[in-house]
Amino acid sequence: MYFDRHFSLITGYRFLLKDVIKYVATIDSFFDSKYKILDIGCGKKPYKKLLKKSDYIGLDVCECEYANPDIICSSENIPCENDSFDAIMTVFVLDDSFYIKKTFYEISRVLKDGGYYFALEAQNASIHNPPFDFFRFAPNAMIKLAKEVNLELIRYDTYGGDFANVGFCFISIIRNTLSSLRIEPFLGPIFYLPINVIFRLLDLIGRLKIFRNKYKNNSLGYFYVFKKVENA
Repeated sequence: MYFDRHFSLITGYRFLLKDVIKYVATIDSFFDSKYKILDIGCGKKPYKKLLKKSDYIGLDVCECEYANPDIICSSENIPCENDSFDAIMTVFVLDDSFYIKKTFYEISRVLKDGGYYFALEAQNASIHNPPFDFFRFAPNAMIKLAKEVNLELIRYDTYGGDFANVGFCFISIIRNTLSSLRIEPFLGPIFYLPINVIFRLLDLIGRLKIFRNKYKNNSLGYFYVFKKVENA
């Protein structure tokens, strides 16, 4: 759901959108033929069109204005058989799961041996979606949680470094201030557009090789690829 409500110019976080699209679009490249993928926390299914090879199934906790899932349930109790999917993805979802170890267990259970789990999760984000916002994830936490359920890290990469963090904070402050004055829908885009342009450019500079190590340590979040260990 997070994608739909927070990545437009109207709400401000547009400068992160290209990274999200780039990473999700790489999922197809892991498969030579059609594959079955479960999108946990699918919202309005904004990623479905990017996964052209997939037999896509969306899961979310309800059907509402912000979600039209194929399966309605919690990530902590997925009503699917063991080894049901070739791939599973979560995008800004795990922070809303209080029983996070149960969620990881369920992901591993319904994923086939040799299947892939793709996760794009935040390390830094504003408190949102109360009262269901519980965690932020550093790489060490994600890797350890995954390892406990036989998911082996293949690689991880960043989205948003130091400059993106600053831009994110600027937009959050402006959005909250204008919302309290009830003028955010009218004046918000006037501020969001230049901030998006400026901090997108600064963020690209921050990805240059000379800044790379620091950039990776101060990321807004990370894109992970895990593989389920066969016959574990």
